[in-house]
Amino acid sequence: MKIRSVVPDDAEAVVSLINAYDVTSFATARALRSVLEQDDPPGTERLVAESGGEIVGFSRCRLAADGGGWAWVGVRPEHRRRGLGSELYDRLETTLRSRGAASVQATVSGAEAGPFALRHGFEQARVMRLQALDLSTADLPEPSIETVSLAETGVESIRALYLATLADVPFPTPRAIDDDDFRRQVSDSEIVDLEVSRVVLEDGAPIAFTVVVANDESGRAGPQMTGVRRDRRGRGLAQAVKVASAWHARERGLRVLVTANDLDNEPMLAINRKLGFEPSIFVEEYRKQL
Repeated sequence: MKIRSVVPDDAEAVVSLINAYDVTSFATARALRSVLEQDDPPGTERLVAESGGEIVGFSRCRLAADGGGWAWVGVRPEHRRRGLGSELYDRLETTLRSRGAASVQATVSGAEAGPFALRHGFEQARVMRLQALDLSTADLPEPSIETVSLAETGVESIRALYLATLADVPFPTPRAIDDDDFRRQVSDSEIVDLEVSRVVLEDGAPIAFTVVVANDESGRAGPQMTGVRRDRRGRGLAQAVKVASAWHARERGLRVLVTANDLDNEPMLAINRKLGFEPSIFVEEYRKQL
């Protein structure tokens, strides 16, 4: 067994592994290769485990501006229970500690992932419900408000509103929200679908949006973030912009919309139920103080 840093030529094999075990992933080989061909920011590490020339494990971590770390580890089932996952995680934690990380979080799904996190000193911090909408059979309501694509407005048009919405998300512990979040999640992301992502304008300024990520190869897409300006909330704009994006996703030939929401985020859960999203598995977030 060999553990080494990821190289661009690993993109296809790594994405295959990620998408097999991370139910929230929309990763594509092209998008990952583009990321791997760039210089990583400090506190970022990506590792693969090889056996017989085959990639059987992958792990990654990054350090946010607020000093919090994030990590993910995946190992193919036939290579589990041999200490490989622990070795991959320990190397990530060493990297994060060396960069001064105060904590590390991990988002997990699957029967074995939670116990793995607990064995490594994590505590459950957040539970989300994964939901899916089959666009081929969904009885979508008619769009109730005019929207424009994010391609038309440009991603910079929603930066301030995006960051304000992100700041309102109830994270388990306080976190800094900065332009790096927007750059990583929207500006530099190759999986953001600029046509399916929709914006509501008022006097030329965005008052509501939904940013949608998509994987054309799998036919899956999902709202990464939906937000409404604080003084325009309570008017049905979040539902309206999600309806519009669902229609455009269907027209683009995408087959399934997938999203995850906190169990205590009843307003968004209610919107998804109205649109026909079916509840699926739970996704859990774990946190560890370093």
